[in-house]
Amino acid sequence: MVYVEKTTRRTVTADLAEMLATARRRLGWTLREAAQNVGVSTGTIEHLEKARRAPSTVVARNIACAYQLSPSEADMLFAEAVAGAGKDSPFVYAKQSRRGGRPWAGPERQSSMVQGGPRLERAALTP
Repeated sequence: MVYVEKTTRRTVTADLAEMLATARRRLGWTLREAAQNVGVSTGTIEHLEKARRAPSTVVARNIACAYQLSPSEADMLFAEAVAGAGKDSPFVYAKQSRRGGRPWAGPERQSSMVQGGPRLERAALTP
């Protein structure tokens, strides 16, 4: 098991946050509709629009496509995207199994681990 040191979360500039909120409103979407179209939680969209979090490159790509951003808007978004974070991360959360206490992890189980529990550990993916 590999434990990762907690790092400071990167955030976006206020200009990018405002551009994302404006682009979402331009489409007439609520936070929930935007989240569904991008494939993230409403909290993620809200954090991006309030400049509390920077997107991973995967989330940035999904936003650029879903929001139909102009090339200059997309460039602004990708300039602040974090490679190797979130859905790009080489790490997944491993939850202790109720039987036998063996940890399990893998991309195919990642979505079910989001709800996790209090016994989460970080595990490195092996290629």
